Amino acid sequence: MNTAKQAIELAISAVGWGYGWGGERQTVQSLGGWAKAEAWLRKRESSRGITSAQVEANVAAVLKYLRSCPDPENTPLVDCSGLIHWVCGIADTNAKGLAKKCEAYTMAPPTKDAGILRPGTLLFRDGQGSGNGVADNETHVGIYIGNGEVIHAKGQAVGVVREKYSGTYWHECGWLNGMTADVGTGAVTSPAPAQPANPSTDPETPQDAPTAPSGGESAQDGALRFALTRILKKGVFGQDVQWLKRAMQAMGFGLNLTPSNNCFGSLTKAAVQAFQRTQGLEPDGKVGPLTVAVLGGTWGGKP
Repeated sequence: MNTAKQAIELAISAVGWGYGWGGERQTVQSLGGWAKAEAWLRKRESSRGITSAQVEANVAAVLKYLRSCPDPENTPLVDCSGLIHWVCGIADTNAKGLAKKCEAYTMAPPTKDAGILRPGTLLFRDGQGSGNGVADNETHVGIYIGNGEVIHAKGQAVGVVREKYSGTYWHECGWLNGMTADVGTGAVTSPAPAQPANPSTDPETPQDAPTAPSGGESAQDGALRFALTRILKKGVFGQDVQWLKRAMQAMGFGLNLTPSNNCFGSLTKAAVQAFQRTQGLEPDGKVGPLTVAVLGGTWGGKP
């Protein structure tokens, strides 16, 4: 099982993923293309016992959302419990099953004041519309990350979102048995931003970063210093991508990028290629030791 800090970092990295009922990080590519992905989505939605019209509407909403993402064919699909069991590092189960894994004494309706919640607390919606403190009818789950914010796979049209905690939306809360509380009260362990209301307006939406990268960044003599320990290229995600974007912008490149977003998408690749051309480097769009050095960073250590 992951610690609270690890779970929060993974949850933050997943903001922007798509929503797929029963999803366990499948992608259009892993499912064999758009036609097969659509068929998979339709099969999953049909298993919910909803009308055929609702099934088609939900499938259309997911496909529309995916096509708005920076890398549509490689954007993972999860549902609420699929997200939480992945970030927490536990076996797959539904919201009710997750509630049963929580310490009984904390299974109580959360307050409207998020200040009493520990970062890493799981939040639940009850099918009856109000919490009874018993793991019996939970239908939705998210994770509290601190500073009054929650991350959850909210729905087909919006995917995985990061939003303000609401004591009326969430009915119950619980702490997973065995999870280590290694995050300070109110702390959020990553600067990744909240999911934009309309993903299509944000060219590089945050994606999956299975582990926090090593390295770092710092300011020294007015210049940005940063260190990388892996090659960055299109399709990778993480805080080190944010460091890269800020370093390039400090040198006048990639001014159309959003540094707080942790996705290395098409725009970042184009900016890297433009920078590499001006420096006489091979414009392959990949950031390795040579490109890092020209950017003023270091490879394999601290800045």
